[in-house]
Amino acid sequence: MAQTWEQPGSTNEPVAVVIDDDISQVSSEDVAKPNVTVLTEYDPVELDANLDARYIPKKSVWSWALWDWSTQPFSSIIITFVFIPLYLTNNAFLDPRYLALPVNDPIRIHALDDLAASIGAWVTIAGIITALLIPILSRRVQQPGRIKKKLAIANILLILVMLALFLLRPEYQFFTLGAALIAFGLVLDTIANVYYNSLLPSVSSSSNRGLISRMGWGAGYLAGVLALFVVLMLELTDWFGHLDSLGLNRFRFIALACAIWALLFGWALYLFVPEPTADFGSADAGVGETRDGLGFSGRRARIVSSYTSIFDTMRDLFNNSPKTFWFLVAAAIYRDGLAGILTFGAIIAAITFGFTPQMVLLFGVLAYLVIGFATQLVGRLNDLWGARRVIIISLAVLLAAGLLALILHNLGPVVFWIFGLVLCAVLGPVQAASRSYLEQVTPPAQATEVFSFYAITSKAASFLSAGMWTVFIAAFGATIWGLLGILLVIAVGLGALMFLVPDAGHSAEGDSNAFLMQYGEVRDD
Repeated sequence: MAQTWEQPGSTNEPVAVVIDDDISQVSSEDVAKPNVTVLTEYDPVELDANLDARYIPKKSVWSWALWDWSTQPFSSIIITFVFIPLYLTNNAFLDPRYLALPVNDPIRIHALDDLAASIGAWVTIAGIITALLIPILSRRVQQPGRIKKKLAIANILLILVMLALFLLRPEYQFFTLGAALIAFGLVLDTIANVYYNSLLPSVSSSSNRGLISRMGWGAGYLAGVLALFVVLMLELTDWFGHLDSLGLNRFRFIALACAIWALLFGWALYLFVPEPTADFGSADAGVGETRDGLGFSGRRARIVSSYTSIFDTMRDLFNNSPKTFWFLVAAAIYRDGLAGILTFGAIIAAITFGFTPQMVLLFGVLAYLVIGFATQLVGRLNDLWGARRVIIISLAVLLAAGLLALILHNLGPVVFWIFGLVLCAVLGPVQAASRSYLEQVTPPAQATEVFSFYAITSKAASFLSAGMWTVFIAAFGATIWGLLGILLVIAVGLGALMFLVPDAGHSAEGDSNAFLMQYGEVRDD
């Protein structure tokens, strides 16, 4: 059955008749209509040029969003709230010499601090590798026809990493292997998300891209909440205790469950989401032999040109849109600090504040709920204060809460409950307000390029907070000081925003919403 749209407005504007795959299904009455354009489902660029709308099966949209649902437990369960803070940086991987000491013995606690610093070092390595890969990845996603294949490779390798974590025995000699697997998984997760986001044009038009992007984010958000809630319920009902009695380590089982989750829910994308067409790619997509200005040819030339393209974009923004350039720099810094809070916060809760597994899991569920609720308020705050002021106030509150948690940490878990949730309450508003403010400082002609660059810069700076976490724990000898290292990263980003990026002069929440509907929401996975 043919799908038909009539573009509102002038009667001279074309009507597009879109069918599934067989042009013979178009009736002679449709073809006889004036200003009719007959297109198939697989002509998305031509259709967008005519109508900026096209027929996209619901199963394609939901399959795309479901992939985010499938991979979210790697972030929420493996990285943030369960596997690393409760297993890899806990007593299971201490040297037996330290396990024999009393729980509160300073030497034993310092050994846990060393584990926290070590995992930070591996995350830093992953961040540096990611920073080096991002320019190449940003170029490769412009080469159509192989996006799903590349995504599948990264996706499968990430699942294999989670399966390998299932084999990780709770013995101190396995810590390095576990940390290396985590670092490799972080790199793969970034690669997969770059390719995943590049498939968004395949399931959306420019008129609904922001909405569908938010569907993917929402699916991932709900998956994180659900996964944490399930683990919490299993912990509270002592179901994991039965596993332990059978000789099955609960954390290894959780890693296995995350891998199975990814397999169960991620496959639909590869069946129902179409590949982007050549028109979505760059002008040189598919070109075999290329040569750059340095004399390199072939693959080496493409790699070199990936980096030169990034620097050319930065130079152009610095010369022609300095406000945009400096905001991208500032946002990349403080957004990496926010990522550091999420990555290492539960480690602080477990080691410094003595949170039990049940407390960490409950905090994780509440943290997700607080982040989601606070993010819903950001539109009103932008209208009242303006996006730039929302960012500044939120980051200032975050820094104050973090410093108070550092100063008062000897008072026990209640300090982390209070100030940890305050930190979560400002994470969402900062991210949402940052996207709104970027729209205000971006020249309309460069909107698509700048928003793509916004996503790239956040990944390129992903080693800063992890590096500072590691350095400060190593320098001061306690996990809590890693928080100060992360706060310094956020403070530098805030300072750059305040002193290098002037106010755009207006609040444009409504404009921003319209902008995101057209260009799509930038996703911070």
